[in-house]
Amino acid sequence: MTTSAEPKAPSPAVAGTAPSSSPERVVDPVAGGYRIAIAAPQRPAHVLTTMADSMDIPSLAEGAANVVMQLLNRPVAYGVMESPVESGALYKHPIKRTRTTISYLSVAILGTPTDKERYREAVNTAHRQVRSTAASPVKYNAMDRGLQLWVAMCLYVGFEDTHQLLRGRMDREQRALFYRDSAPLGTTLQVPAELWPATPEEFDATWIELCEQKITPDETTRAYLRQLVDFTFVGNLPTPLKAFNRFLTAGFLAPRFREAMEIAWTARDQRRFDTFWRVVAFGNGFVPLALRRLPYRLLLADLRLRAKFGRRLV
Repeated sequence: MTTSAEPKAPSPAVAGTAPSSSPERVVDPVAGGYRIAIAAPQRPAHVLTTMADSMDIPSLAEGAANVVMQLLNRPVAYGVMESPVESGALYKHPIKRTRTTISYLSVAILGTPTDKERYREAVNTAHRQVRSTAASPVKYNAMDRGLQLWVAMCLYVGFEDTHQLLRGRMDREQRALFYRDSAPLGTTLQVPAELWPATPEEFDATWIELCEQKITPDETTRAYLRQLVDFTFVGNLPTPLKAFNRFLTAGFLAPRFREAMEIAWTARDQRRFDTFWRVVAFGNGFVPLALRRLPYRLLLADLRLRAKFGRRLV
C-alpha cells in the first residue's frame, strides 16, 4: 500500500466511511438479493486461483453493470454527472473512460508497486477536482474514502462473479485464496488497508450493510444510467445489439440493484443468462491464457510507455 499525506480516516460513525460490520458475522448476500446467484458447477477442490487469474476478456462483459452498481450510490452518480473533468465524461468519451477503468484494474491486480503509485497519483489529480457545489443535490467529494471503498467493492464483486461463471463456483477455502490479493482495488485509490474488509466473510457483511445504505437512486440518476443499460448514448445501433447489452447488464445486476433501476427480470431471463455463460465458459477454456489477458497486458504496457515519455496517464 502506498502512503498518504492525508489525515487518518475518520471513525466508522462518520458518514462516508466503512460501516461497523463484525468480521465474525456470517451472512449470505445472495439470499438477501445483494449478489447474483452463480449457476456454474462447483469447481474441484484442488483448483486454486488468485485475483490475477480473473483477468479474462469475457470478464469485461460485466463492465456496464458495474458502472450501474457504482452509480446507484447517489454521491458517486452526481460526482460523475457533474464532474468538471470533461475528458473523463462517460458518455462524451466512452472509449477513453473505458480505457482508464481497465487500465486501473490492470494496475491494481497485475501492476508493480511503482505502477500503482503512478496511477494512484494520476487518478487523485483528477479526483481532487470532483466535489459538490452549492447547487449539487447531494454532497460528494471524489477523494472521500467511503465513496472509493464502495466503488472498489463493486469492482471486486464484478471480478468474483465473472470468475466463478467462467471457472466454477468456489468453496470457502478457494474464495479465501482468491480474495487474498483484492485489497489493491481499494488501496490503489485512497482506501487505507485497514478499511478494506479482511476476509471474504467480512466483505459480505460490509457489502450488505453498504448496499442497504447506499442504493439510493433518484430519477435523475436512473435516467442517466438508462442510457448505459439501453445503449442509447452511442447513437443509432441495431436493436438486437441494444437488447443484448440490456440483457447482459441486467443479468449481472443483483435483484436489489435491478429493483432500484426498475428493470424487470424473469426466470426465463435467468435461464438464458446461465446458459449463455455456460457456453462462454466452455469456449473460454480453449483460449490460451496469454490471449485471455491480452487487453490488460496491453493497457499496462501502454501506461508504462506513457509514464516513460511523460504523457498523461488518466
